[in-house]
Amino acid sequence: DPTLRVEALYSLESWPDASTLDPMDGRHFPVPQGNPEVLGQVVGPEIWSLAHDSHDKVSRRVIALLRKIEPSTAQLDRVAGFVLDEKQRSSIRIEWLRWLRKQKIDLFSSVGVQALASKSVELRVAASQELIGAKRGRGEVAEYVMGALQKSSDSSELQQAIKMVQRLPARNAIVTRLADELFAGSIAPSVQLEVFEVAKALSKQDKSLQEKLERHQAKTAQAGIMATYGMSLVGGNVEKGRRIFQGHAQAQCAKCHALKQTDKQVGPSLEGIAKRHPPEYLLRSIVDPQADLVPGYGIITLQLKNDQTVAGNLIGRDDQSITVKLPDGAIQTIARSEVKSESKPVGTMPDVRSFLDPRQVRDLVAYLATLK
Repeated sequence: DPTLRVEALYSLESWPDASTLDPMDGRHFPVPQGNPEVLGQVVGPEIWSLAHDSHDKVSRRVIALLRKIEPSTAQLDRVAGFVLDEKQRSSIRIEWLRWLRKQKIDLFSSVGVQALASKSVELRVAASQELIGAKRGRGEVAEYVMGALQKSSDSSELQQAIKMVQRLPARNAIVTRLADELFAGSIAPSVQLEVFEVAKALSKQDKSLQEKLERHQAKTAQAGIMATYGMSLVGGNVEKGRRIFQGHAQAQCAKCHALKQTDKQVGPSLEGIAKRHPPEYLLRSIVDPQADLVPGYGIITLQLKNDQTVAGNLIGRDDQSITVKLPDGAIQTIARSEVKSESKPVGTMPDVRSFLDPRQVRDLVAYLATLK
């Protein structure tokens, strides 16, 4: 059972650490620090073999446990070989690379530099980040970043490479070139936001770049809200977008929008929304929710010629009549000949631009685009 294995590994991992609370129910239950040498004797080949378990959670907990134990030279060499084995899962290779950084920095540096040429995008990106964090292999990382910018077709790798440009010695020239390409409209849409962010950071020390950025922002602002948020259209992280949808404290998307038509909801159901609408619609629904109100979710007020006022959700209208859902749930159809004036329908969705930045908007669009 993977769950039991994970719990057992957690218990072994906590052996060298003293604790005062029971991990199960939080009661006061002091446990003294265990002898690390005993842990090393207990953790034998069986535990090491679990690092190759088919469940990632088990493998990760084994690697976390092995951080507490002094490895042998043979074990270090075996881990180095695993990291460089293209047949292994990228997620676990990355965990082992981080383990090597903690255990033997010189071996980590050698393996990390070799990992920059891996077939795995995830490992290449992780290796570059870990090497920079450890202040190792800076020249090799710089070569990797420049190579990625020139040759990579993977959006996630390009995004990470652009972020890492800021740590390179020649960052000013590189960022300025990327920014000029952004202003000229020749940067791939999926990485435009990254280029804009690194350019904005550098512009604090570069007045010329700052002026270019200001002109670019003014130009996009004049073109409207969709142009302003154009960099949020593609390239987002689906998992981060899912977390925003389900748990952002201010956005509270999941409290108003159901993912199934049968669920109760305040706002329109999002079931199959990506099948019905393109990404542009998804972005506009987030940053300009009043632009495309779904029938039944826009509040309208009608002033009738007999001086009565009718307010409710607009269900539909044509040249002859207006249909409104009243607060009590009743549906009322009113002839246009009886209407003296009507308000513009207004949706109840909040303006998320006040609490979601362009990157979060991009991630949310990426998640909504999976709802097919």
